[in-house]
Amino acid sequence: DERFLKEISTLKRKGAELMEENQQLKQQMEKISVNKEVVAEQSRPPESSSARAWSSATDPPPAAYNSSDISLRLG
Repeated sequence: DERFLKEISTLKRKGAELMEENQQLKQQMEKISVNKEVVAEQSRPPESSSARAWSSATDPPPAAYNSSDISLRLG
């Protein structure tokens, strides 16, 4: 009985250590992710006005322009 209780106690302690290590690793991954985003943002060249114009010319129109009550009369 004592041997099993000792083994259970050891496993609980190891489990707590692993949970703490897991939490530390999660925090490290969050820091790395934030740092990557900052580096990516800093390394991206500023968008030119012609690039913005091209983007708006190729983007689909807002949903308001797609409503069914808009009609075009020819002639």
